[in-house]
Amino acid sequence: MSRYFTSKGEPGELITQYLNARDEAVKSMDVNKFKDFIKNHSMRENIPSDEVLEITMRKMAVHITSLDIDTRVDAFRWLLERGYDFYLD
Repeated sequence: MSRYFTSKGEPGELITQYLNARDEAVKSMDVNKFKDFIKNHSMRENIPSDEVLEITMRKMAVHITSLDIDTRVDAFRWLLERGYDFYLD
């Protein structure tokens, strides 16, 4: 059995840990928690500005179906109220 996927093609241990950490960081809407997530799970050397992280968290929240609907709708509204689209571009 791979740590990435089970023999049935389901997410394995590493993928599950990553998704749980991502969901926790995004749902928190806390820039510092999101920075920690990026540092721990990314190859990026430079962390974007807090403003970019705020927008990125909200865009991610809109599209992460494992998050509750209230979190996703709040993120969608936050983006629209500030003139941002919700596309991941």
